[in-house]
Amino acid sequence: MKEIEGLVCVGRNEHVAVLYGKSINYEEPTYEAFNTNGLTPFDTPEQAQAAAREISSLTGFGFTDVIIGKIRLLLAENPDDVSQLKGEGGYIALMKTDFDDWLLIGAFVEGKSLRMSSPGSPLRTNGLTPFLNIDEAIEAAEQAARQSETSATIAAFEFEETENTLDSQRQIRLF
Repeated sequence: MKEIEGLVCVGRNEHVAVLYGKSINYEEPTYEAFNTNGLTPFDTPEQAQAAAREISSLTGFGFTDVIIGKIRLLLAENPDDVSQLKGEGGYIALMKTDFDDWLLIGAFVEGKSLRMSSPGSPLRTNGLTPFLNIDEAIEAAEQAARQSETSATIAAFEFEETENTLDSQRQIRLF
């Protein structure tokens, strides 16, 4: 079982919530999409805050909100790990893509999510909503792996918002 815990930034608008962590593939910028950086969160709050400020200043992304939050994943690395995840709470399926990225899959949210041919929907389009039932996450992982002929697993997923960067910047400008 692999535990991933730390801070991430989330750029949000009405259609997506994109997770960002520490850049491992580039020197600049210092942030990278969480699904492309090997699921690596930031090392320090200062790194997360600097990235959030930079992401919120980029108008091309179209985010209306940028937040910092704590993320915790317990990633099943083998079948025995899956049974140990029961009772952890929220769950996601993770599928390895052809580009060595991860597709994070959570629950389908009516009116918000993109519908997939497998159970669930991309976490980035469902407002970071995990499956509440481990069996749904297992089914999503199995179907995603079967349909794409790649590997997939599940993880316990926790996310807690800690700071709303854009709102705090707006408040500073107003006062």
